Amino acid sequence: MFNRNPFNKKEAILANTQIQITFGVSDVPNNIVHQVDSLPDIFLCHELFLPMFFYYRRLLGQFLTKDCDNCSSSALKAEPFLATFPAIADQPDTMEMLWQLWKIHKKNVINKKLSEMEEAERFRSFFLTTGFLLHQTVDMPKFNWADARCFTDRQAKLSYFREQYLHSFDAIKYLSRERCHPINIYSYALDIIGPHAII
Repeated sequence: MFNRNPFNKKEAILANTQIQITFGVSDVPNNIVHQVDSLPDIFLCHELFLPMFFYYRRLLGQFLTKDCDNCSSSALKAEPFLATFPAIADQPDTMEMLWQLWKIHKKNVINKKLSEMEEAERFRSFFLTTGFLLHQTVDMPKFNWADARCFTDRQAKLSYFREQYLHSFDAIKYLSRERCHPINIYSYALDIIGPHAII
């Protein structure tokens, strides 16, 4: 596979190669260059998702500089956007739906120029009413590239969520009609009166 020219479409693929991965390399669109400058040089994702990664990086940077300087801090795990966005970012189908809803959301809000931080905060509040609700709350199969049935089931759930969200721009009705996993409060509880506590 390494000996062949990947740019020559007519060259035959070796018989023992089962999977071929082709990467489309593209330049960043001019309208988001200022956002991408603070991100790593290489991203393996759809270029339309880059602004969402920018918002995450911006809010994470603010959190680490203002609130805490330790990446393994429990406060970071308790901040819902920073704790759940990386898990959602690993699911391209959910990210695509979020991007579509974010585009619609931006059109519906007051059309005034916001600073980068204000826009990141607005995305955070949008994420908490959309992506955060889908993370381990709704009974949805784990994302799997190879399983077509799983992909179809996820598409049905995401389409229904999108439809319900666009109806009222609120996910309460969706959650009230959907089978959800309740939160186990004990998994978030801290023992502050045990023998280890300082009195």
